[in-house]
Amino acid sequence: MITFVSTKLSCINLFAYRNIPSDMGVEGNHAKGRQRSFFTRKISSIGAAIALGTIGFSVGTSTLAAETAQSFPSRPVKLIVPTAPGGSMDAMARVVAEHASKPLGQPIIVENKPGAGNTMAAIAMLSTEPNGYTLGLISCATLKLPHMTKTQYDPMKDLTYISRISEFALIVAVRGDSPYKTVSDLVSEGKKTPLFYGTAGKFNSPHLATIRLAQATGAQWTDVAYKGDSEAITALMGGQINFIATSNSVIPYIQSGKLRAIGVYSDKRLKGALENVPTMSEQGLQVVDTCPFGIMGPKGMDPAVVKKLDAAFREAINSPSTQASAEKFGFTPDYLDAASFDGLARRSFENDRALFEKLGKKRE
Repeated sequence: MITFVSTKLSCINLFAYRNIPSDMGVEGNHAKGRQRSFFTRKISSIGAAIALGTIGFSVGTSTLAAETAQSFPSRPVKLIVPTAPGGSMDAMARVVAEHASKPLGQPIIVENKPGAGNTMAAIAMLSTEPNGYTLGLISCATLKLPHMTKTQYDPMKDLTYISRISEFALIVAVRGDSPYKTVSDLVSEGKKTPLFYGTAGKFNSPHLATIRLAQATGAQWTDVAYKGDSEAITALMGGQINFIATSNSVIPYIQSGKLRAIGVYSDKRLKGALENVPTMSEQGLQVVDTCPFGIMGPKGMDPAVVKKLDAAFREAINSPSTQASAEKFGFTPDYLDAASFDGLARRSFENDRALFEKLGKKRE
């Protein structure tokens, strides 16, 4: 714009300069010189003013952005949970939202949007302004579903990872009176005779973890996919299968003694109801798998806003009250900041991609 105005003024200068008669001799030449000097000064002044105005606009825009981030949030924040109300993930999200509201100074309102394989929160991020006022709860389904079917979103391009809250427990459980005392027992038996195990759906997180374990150990295990955990638990209780690969929903049955957890896929022991259950690594089985869930936003968020949200969720996740509530739901709060959560999500996504390729599983 500065170049355009300067060029235009130069043209005016030239036009006026040319209209001074050439037969005016020395006076004409002096007049031309005075006029040229006048217009040159004017052009320089206007150009400088425009340049300063442009700089001022730029500084003003930066200041406005800084003020916006500094004053965030000035109204309630919405958190979309991709499950129906009442489940363990919904309950955990509400506890964290309540505690994060205090450092933010604004309420965080939970909105449930079940459906689409627990990915409605990620889908909602596609049409959300990246201003931090609408967030979503991301689960491992958000990362796994794109490997199985075409999704509207790309978890590696369309989301901003803000804070990890925890991870679902991935559990191997048997009946309370089962002869199998450890996962190593299942591996040994599975090498001699085929065993059957149930899951709450094909290629969910517990299923994929158990596929990895079978491949690593050479155990001959056949999966039976049910419509949900309750069906898989019923089948196990009825003796139709040998064990189940499941998650937090099985904890009440473990607490009652009807079922017995014999291994978890996490890298360290979990707290609460599962604190006495050994990891796979402790049993000499080098398979670790996780199912993280946490807070996300749409792509393109202001880093300053992400930092402020992350700090509030960190305080909420690490609070003693949240820790106590989490144990009731079978979770172990395990905060990760935005950068670490992003890295974990990318590693998890790539690990699943490699496994699906190895299994020959193509997107439907």
